Amino acid sequence: SKRRVLTMTKAGLTPKQRQVFDFLRLYYKTKGYCPSVREIGSGQIDGQQVMQQRTSSTSVHRILFSLQERGWITVRPGKARSITIL
Repeated sequence: SKRRVLTMTKAGLTPKQRQVFDFLRLYYKTKGYCPSVREIGSGQIDGQQVMQQRTSSTSVHRILFSLQERGWITVRPGKARSITIL
């Protein structure tokens, strides 16, 4: 499969990236800490569906990597809940 190359500034995110970023902010605001990859994939906060569910942790990792590349978050590899919103 041919991968699309997206060149964007910090201001421009794809709809999926924006959705995950907004979820991260809402989760942090609600809980006081960032979600795990599995929690991001579930799209739920306190049992309420707030974002489309993503069954593949690979797709969640890909979106997090893109957000990190664009300067929206940092992720410390190998650490649980190591996402920092910038």
